[in-house]
Amino acid sequence: MNELYYLFVTTNRERTTLEISTTGDLNGKIRQLEYDAEKKDPCICSKLLYWEVFNDLEQAIVREKSMKGWTVRKLTQVIDSENPYWLCLNEEISQL
Repeated sequence: MNELYYLFVTTNRERTTLEISTTGDLNGKIRQLEYDAEKKDPCICSKLLYWEVFNDLEQAIVREKSMKGWTVRKLTQVIDSENPYWLCLNEEISQL
């Protein structure tokens, strides 16, 4: 069975901060971030804006490191290309 890995971008409630990360369980990670934002710190970036899927963890990590080196403008252009209204996509991944 091939495992899938996810690179994802989240933002906080005010959409003032972007976080880039990778995981093997996108749904579980987003649910944990939602819980943490509700119970511990409302500034936690728990709103999913964008994700990519990889068959190889190393590829996901390379992409993550690359994106972390981008300017905010370049990152927002990538988000805008897939999610122009910056809608919270948390429910879209509930079946992953």
